[in-house]
Amino acid sequence: CRSDQYIARGWLPSRAPVILGHEVAGVVAEVGGGVHDLAVGDHVTLDPWFPLPAAAAARVDPDAVARTMLDARKEAMFGAQRDGAFAEYLLAPRRQWHRVPATLSWQRAAFVEPIAAALCVAQDPVVQASGHRPRAVIAGSGRIAQLTQRILA
Repeated sequence: CRSDQYIARGWLPSRAPVILGHEVAGVVAEVGGGVHDLAVGDHVTLDPWFPLPAAAAARVDPDAVARTMLDARKEAMFGAQRDGAFAEYLLAPRRQWHRVPATLSWQRAAFVEPIAAALCVAQDPVVQASGHRPRAVIAGSGRIAQLTQRILA
């Protein structure tokens, strides 16, 4: 969706230095104690948004949300505020990982995140309330806008 390019160019705020990459597909290399529904060798994709610790979230200035890429739910993103998928290994809580079929190509598995972003727009209550067939005005022509248009078509 171009976020990595924008972060690298300094157009989107991030921690510096940071390893880019929030569209992820990979193989589980190790699981932590208490994880019983993922195993070494499973193919996975990642929800790149993670909650900030309660203490950090409490200190977030609502006016700084856009500047820090934190949304109203007090979240931040792998590849911006935490090292991302261009690293050799990526450590994330279990709730962030989602198993994908081993037959799904890596490219398509990594595309799960941008498709999910487009689906969020298509499933918005305002869009759904527009009639029998969801309708929306899409401003822009970026990757997410194009995906949203395809989903609504």
